[in-house]
Amino acid sequence: MKRIALALGICLASQPAAATDWARSAAPFWRPGAATEQQNCSHADGIVQCYGFRLGNWKRRDPGCDPGPRECGAWIELNFVGLFLSGFAYIEKADPGDYGISHRSYIRTLAPDLYAIEMGYEGGARYLVLSAAKGGKPIEHASVMDLRCENASGGYCTAAGPDDLARMAHEALGRKPLATFDWIDDGVTGVK
Repeated sequence: MKRIALALGICLASQPAAATDWARSAAPFWRPGAATEQQNCSHADGIVQCYGFRLGNWKRRDPGCDPGPRECGAWIELNFVGLFLSGFAYIEKADPGDYGISHRSYIRTLAPDLYAIEMGYEGGARYLVLSAAKGGKPIEHASVMDLRCENASGGYCTAAGPDDLARMAHEALGRKPLATFDWIDDGVTGVK
C-alpha cells in the first residue's frame, strides 16, 4: 500500500505545471491612479488622453483559428471609460456589434514589452498577460502569454503580487503564445 501511495505521489509531483492565460489575486495589485498605459496628454488647446494600446475592436485568435476576422476566437473591445476617469472598458463580445460584458480595467506595464490587463476590485482581480513590442505608435498586435504555475485553480494561476506576475510573464517568454490579440478597427459598442 505504501508503494502505491509513493508511486502516486511521484506521478502527481512530476505533472507539468498547468498552462493558462489568466492569473488572479485576492485583491488588485495596483490602486486607481497607479501608472497605466493611459496618460494625460492635455495641452493648451484641449484635454486629451493618450493610450499605449489602440482603442476599438480587438480579436483574440487561438491556434488553428481561421485568419478571417469573423471566423473564430473572441472579440474584445478596449474603450475609454470617460474623459475624467482612469482606466478602460474591457468588453467581451460574441460579435463586434454586440454590447457584450464590460469590465473596468487598467493596462499595467510589467516590464518592457510585457503588459497585464487588470480587471477587478476588492473582491479579487484577474490579469491577462500580453507581450507586445512598443514602437512610436499605439500597440495593435500582442501575444497572449502562456502562464504556467503549480497552483492553478479554476483555470487561473494565482499570483501573490506584481513581482510574481512579472516572473510568470518573463518565464512565459520562452514558450509559444497561447493566442494573438489583434486590433481590427476603431468600432464602438453598439449595433453596426
